[in-house]
Parts: sequence; structure tokens; C-alpha cells
Amino acid sequence: VRATIDVNVITTVNSCLKPNFQVTSLNPVIICVGCTSTNQNGSVDGDINTFANLSMPVGVGSYIQQRLTFPTPGQAGDIIDVELEVPVGILDISLLSNITLATYNGGAFNNDRIAVNNNLLNVQLLSGNRFKVSFPATTAFNELEIRLSGLATVVASVNIYDASYRFPNAVVTGATDPICSGGTATLTAASSGTESFTWYTVPTGGSPVSVTPTAQLNATTTFYLQSARGTCINTLRQAVTVTV
Repeated sequence: VRATIDVNVITTVNSCLKPNFQVTSLNPVIICVGCTSTNQNGSVDGDINTFANLSMPVGVGSYIQQRLTFPTPGQAGDIIDVELEVPVGILDISLLSNITLATYNGGAFNNDRIAVNNNLLNVQLLSGNRFKVSFPATTAFNELEIRLSGLATVVASVNIYDASYRFPNAVVTGATDPICSGGTATLTAASSGTESFTWYTVPTGGSPVSVTPTAQLNATTTFYLQSARGTCINTLRQAVTVTV
């Protein structure tokens, strides 16, 4: 039996999972001479084609940063995504040690600042010099901070397009072993978070279906698990395939 691999492309994100407020600031201790920011709300306007820009002279021992606030707090294990761009030069992720990410919860620093060139982060190259950085939150959060420092000798400008987070995939049981044609499967989902779950037979829209057990299946069938925390619904449904 050949395995099915589902590739999901996120084109829209539910508003509860995107920041709706930003604060741009400079290092309060070391004056950041020549540091500038433009279109500050471009990172929180809901438009993936607009961006906020942070810039500073190369070699300046200070920083400029933008902190984004999410309307719905995230939980440990949630995956944070942020789309960035180096607007000048040739993109080399290994050189981006002066762009760092950090989370906060209610204004308190979570002690998790990390450079975007750290191998612990997942980096996806997009078009041109644009790229997406993804990482799991280690604790509860409601703010994401993007900081640009001037100590590097290469990059001193960054565009911040967008940020969001998503719930981690649930642990699903009942779909590991193939079933015979005309049989049923009993699917269950569990998560370390506070999600509730609803099952569908389509990736978007449709009506909920029962999977305890499923209807009789005569062909390999993919079910889609929707997770929610209260009224905040995860952007993507999780695909679960039962092999017949």
C-alpha cells in the first residue's frame, strides 16, 4: 500500500490566531542612532502583501524591535509562524544571527529569545528574499517580538509581513491498521492542550460526522479533524486516512 502524503498550503489564517496590535521600540539603554521603522502596522493589518520595516546602521551596538500582540493567548506546544524578508542583498539564513524572536506572556519575557539562523527553528524559503520561520512555543504566550540588532556586518534591515500561530496536531488512534472493505474504524483524538475536536470528511466546510465508529468504508477514506479552543478554530483541519 502506498502512503498518502498531504501537503497543506495556508493561504488564510483565522483572525483569532493572528496579532492585531503592535508596538515598535528602540533599545532604552543604548541610543540607537539611525534606527528607523516604516509602515509599522503593516505586520498586523491582515494583508500578507504588506509589511513593517525595521532598519538600522550596520555595526551599531543597539537594537530596534517590534512586539506583536495576539488577541487569543497561545499555549505551550502551539507552532508560531512569522514571515520575514531581507530587503537588500542576497538571502543567506546562516548570516541572520542579528534577527531574533522571543515570546512574552502578559508582558513577562518567556526567556526564549532565539536567532532565526538557529538550527532549532524551521525555515521555509519563499519567493525572493522572503522566508517563513516556524517554532513551537515552550510555554503560554500572547506576544511575539522580532528584534533587529546592528552588531552584524551584513543585514541591517528586515521586513515583517505577518505572524500567526496554529495548534499542534492531535494524537489520533484508530487509523494505523488497514481495515477490510465494508468495515468500520473507531477514531479518537487527544491533545496536550485544551482543544475540542470535530470530525469531517472534507478539508473545509461540510457537516460533522461520527467516527466512533465511522460509517462502513468500501475504499480508503480521509477524515479531517477540526480542533478548536472555545470559538477560536484552528486554521487547518488535520487529515487522517483510514486505509481499506
